[in-house]
Amino acid sequence: MKSLLLDDTGDLVMENGELQFVSGKDEIVQCVRQLIRTNLEEWFLNPAMGFNQSVVLGQKRVNIEDVREALVYTIEQEPRIESVESINIEFDNKTRVLHVSFIAIAQGEEIEVQEVI
Repeated sequence: MKSLLLDDTGDLVMENGELQFVSGKDEIVQCVRQLIRTNLEEWFLNPAMGFNQSVVLGQKRVNIEDVREALVYTIEQEPRIESVESINIEFDNKTRVLHVSFIAIAQGEEIEVQEVI
């Protein structure tokens, strides 16, 4: 599958006036990252799509197991993901930043994704 390439802020990438495309493992990673960046119930055409950000936002203490469960649910929304092998979650209470990295199997290949929420 091919998709338009997005940069780290979600903007379309252009080179020499041409839109750029992404495919293969990189395209799957981009799709999963977009799922994580979309708040659950945010998109009216599919309210079940996205990450339940309420497990992180507005919480005095973040429950890492709740975050892990919400992430697995979100990652598995990508139909090409076969399994989630490992998830590493680090929450910085001082800066209120959640660092997530995980390894998943997609179409028989291992993919690694890192995201900051």
